[in-house]
Amino acid sequence: MCLSFLPFQVSKQAYTDFAQALDAFFTLIATYLPEEDQSRIRLAYEFADDAHQGCVRRSGEPYIQHPVEVALLLAEMRIDAEGILAALLHDVVEDTDSTLDDIRERFGLQVATLVDGVTKCNAVTPRGHQTHSGTTFLPTGSNKQHQRKEAIRKMLIAMMKDPRVAVLKIADRLHNMRTLRVMKPHQQQRTASEAREIYAPLARRLGMMLVQAELEDLAFSYLEPEKYQRLAREVEEEVKRRLPYINDVCRTLREEMKRAGIHAEVHAWQKHLASISRKLEYVPRQSNENPLSQLHDLVSFRILVDTDNECYLALGHIHALWRPKDGRIKDFIATPKLNGYQSLHTTVFCLHDCLAEIQIRTHDMQRTATYGIASFWYLKDRMGKEGSPNSWKLSYKEMVTWIEQLRQWQQELPESADEFVEAFKGDVFQDQIFVFTPKGEVKDLPRGSTPLDMAYRIHTDLGDHCAGARIITNMDESGCLVTRQVPLDYELKGGEIVALLTNPAVHPTRDWLHFARTNAARNKIRRYLKTYERESQQADASAPVPGCQTTTMTIHAQDRPGLFRDLTAIFADGGINIGSVSSTVQERSRAIISLSFHLPPSLKETLRALLHQIQALHEIEHVALEPHDDTF
Repeated sequence: MCLSFLPFQVSKQAYTDFAQALDAFFTLIATYLPEEDQSRIRLAYEFADDAHQGCVRRSGEPYIQHPVEVALLLAEMRIDAEGILAALLHDVVEDTDSTLDDIRERFGLQVATLVDGVTKCNAVTPRGHQTHSGTTFLPTGSNKQHQRKEAIRKMLIAMMKDPRVAVLKIADRLHNMRTLRVMKPHQQQRTASEAREIYAPLARRLGMMLVQAELEDLAFSYLEPEKYQRLAREVEEEVKRRLPYINDVCRTLREEMKRAGIHAEVHAWQKHLASISRKLEYVPRQSNENPLSQLHDLVSFRILVDTDNECYLALGHIHALWRPKDGRIKDFIATPKLNGYQSLHTTVFCLHDCLAEIQIRTHDMQRTATYGIASFWYLKDRMGKEGSPNSWKLSYKEMVTWIEQLRQWQQELPESADEFVEAFKGDVFQDQIFVFTPKGEVKDLPRGSTPLDMAYRIHTDLGDHCAGARIITNMDESGCLVTRQVPLDYELKGGEIVALLTNPAVHPTRDWLHFARTNAARNKIRRYLKTYERESQQADASAPVPGCQTTTMTIHAQDRPGLFRDLTAIFADGGINIGSVSSTVQERSRAIISLSFHLPPSLKETLRALLHQIQALHEIEHVALEPHDDTF
């Protein structure tokens, strides 16, 4: 059977035997870390084991098993020694009597900084378990949701300083999801929802595709158990039905790669259930046909080769063998995704004229696609020593660029945890498209973005004066590039070249809030409108209106707290804008306040009522109007 696990697969299990997990962990780190690092890790394990002595999880297993299995997950991703040490120690400061200074003294500043970052993320998370001292924390229901979002906000900010904080938190959540069966139903629902909405999308953005898939499937199984079980049965049956075809395609590909002299591994790869469920939502329902049979990429094919050049050579041989589908050839090697992902994708009319999706990449690209940024430190160390091609530098550069964008963007986000998390989910976790500037720079934007979103992503001033865009899009039937001008609300498509147009006379209006799709752009538009409208109101209040009479009201009163507030409230209720104010306080706390305003003839009666209200205020002694009006 060709359908098999690919290399570097994360083991999808939570060990029931702690000794087995511990043995697997130390065996694994010995395969890629030097002896010096292994010794430090053993010391960290002994330190954590002693600190957690006597603590147990709800499942009854010793608490130390959790940090060990989190560290094991990270070791499977080949994270560096500091990441492993932080994983073993990540609950020590929060749940025991040990301090951050203890960790800094024993294991160094870098490890202590990582532990501190994770601890800050956990500090406000509602837990409801006993600490080493025996204190039980049970947050009130009204604060739980806010506390969880505040914890997520802190994690995302910490990630911008060191991505390993987020990698560690994702691994921590994955192990919690694997052991979620022992929790109460409402806790399962809450934890699974967070995994689906926050941690799985974050794993995808960090390139940790296998972790993303497992988090999504575990969340799916808890949030929609009946649908999950039904789909699992149907997919298993459909894959069995396709198995002869899958084996024939794999065999043909292997033979073609051998004929071309390319050393290659060929695998069939099945989409995970949550992804299949999402795709089925867009499949038109036909009464007599199984919707799964319409998914040509339910099972895809992956070819792993040794070098970048062999990726393109293999692609050429595949297209000589089978006709490619128009518009379905994608080169993510020359233009990696922002999470570092690199691969060639093609969809071809395969055996029996059936569509098949084929992905071609090197083994190192496969590791990056599987573990994302978690494997960077390992690849950097190994490739530096072996003198291998430094494609990892390009993919990591994309990731660092994205992290830097987040740092800049975070400065413009609201401090409110609720608004911060919602903005992050809307702008960062959505599916992305990639467009190009006329200079060839790649810009990533959430799907559905407009020229306005792109302009504000580049610079606020560019956004404030954006008048539209000129795009160069895919070739039409004539084979020529199409150039056309588009308005602000045009929905950009991936691969387009976008030249933004500006006009100094253009500025944001309230309509722009409907054109912008990203929270970042809308926040900048609101900020501009707020400033502009405030300046306009001040100008309107001081500018004379035709037919209006400029009036000054002079008020003598005994000064008291709240006097000015009461006066301005009366004017506001009457709809009269105060243009200017002056006040002096004389001996014995006597105040003289002068208010100037423009009085339209239509508001004369309003002013009469307003005058009576002011005279009735506490401590008012005398009110005079200039020019004097006998009717008052």
